[in-house]
Amino acid sequence: RPHLREIRTIHIEKTAEPVGFQIQPGPEGGIFVSSVSENSLASDAGIVVGDQLLEYNSVDFRSVTAEQASAELSRPCSVMRLLVHFNLISK
Repeated sequence: RPHLREIRTIHIEKTAEPVGFQIQPGPEGGIFVSSVSENSLASDAGIVVGDQLLEYNSVDFRSVTAEQASAELSRPCSVMRLLVHFNLISK
C-alpha cells in the first residue's frame, strides 16, 4: 500500500479487458477509487482503493464532477496515464 499522499504516475495499456476500477466523488470534492477488481489491469498497475485521481491523460481531475470523470475515463485511448495520490477518505 502506498504512503498517505504519495503521488504516483500510473500507465495502463488498455485492452479489450475492463480496466477494473470504480470511482466515487469525495465528500469535499475530488474523484476517488472506490473499488479495484482482483487481477485486473488496474490492480496490476498498482491502483488501490483510496487513490485520488489528480490527472487523467493530462486532464485535471481535482475539480471535476463524477459525471465528468466517468465521461473522460470512458473515452477511447490506447494508454491511460493517471496521476494519483493515496488519500483514503473515511466513509
